[in-house]
Amino acid sequence: MFKAILKKIRLFNFCRGIKRFFKSRDKAYINGFCFDVNSLSFWYDFNRSDRWEPATRFFYRKYTHPNKAIIDIGAWIGPTVFLGYANNAKKIYAVEADPINYSVLKANCHHNLLLDKVHLINNCVYKVSDQVIYFGTPLTSDNSSTKSFTSADKGYKVLTKTLVDLIKENHIDDFNIVKIDIEGSEIYLTDDLVYLSKIKGLHILFSLHPCFWENKEQALTDLKGALLLYKIYNAWGRNLLSYDEVVAKASQCDIFELILETKD
Repeated sequence: MFKAILKKIRLFNFCRGIKRFFKSRDKAYINGFCFDVNSLSFWYDFNRSDRWEPATRFFYRKYTHPNKAIIDIGAWIGPTVFLGYANNAKKIYAVEADPINYSVLKANCHHNLLLDKVHLINNCVYKVSDQVIYFGTPLTSDNSSTKSFTSADKGYKVLTKTLVDLIKENHIDDFNIVKIDIEGSEIYLTDDLVYLSKIKGLHILFSLHPCFWENKEQALTDLKGALLLYKIYNAWGRNLLSYDEVVAKASQCDIFELILETKD
């Protein structure tokens, strides 16, 4: 009888351990904050500030303001949302197109009770609004935010919005940071960049992905007019760049970041 009870206890503890294993979560640490996050090897690198985008961390420390909002385009599962929150942004509008990543982002924000400051938006920022985009299979082995797009009736349906329409429809105002990291689709935001160039004191962390552009030369030509409306800096904000230097960098790098600062 005693052995049978002991066996049941061991079985119960084993099952509970298995359940905890599959429901385990990781931690993300920023500026003294400890965030409860989904279990993913990415967070190990994130917690080492020398390994995960130190220039991005520097950007958020420098420009986040307690009386200003952040618009995060391509929020993925939340790393830059946490950076904005930990640096005391007034409000964060986190936009993520991929429905799977959006669900993880939502869970991460919910677990940490961030939804008082974080407004989540599941739209695909694109050159036109109210078009249906289909997310297909992952393009990378780690199931990252990069997905293939298809016009066929398959995959996950997501509604597009221009950045201008997204700002207006969500009544977003008084923001001083826009982060744009959308896996190559940044080339479609030229009209949005022109609109944003009129906002004084704005800084845009702009990720470029030449490796995803079908026609690199045409993409840079399309972006040229919009980029020249800004002061263009490298990712650390230390070196002022010319358009020709941006073109040269695009020919050498698969992915790189610029800081765009509106002119006085």
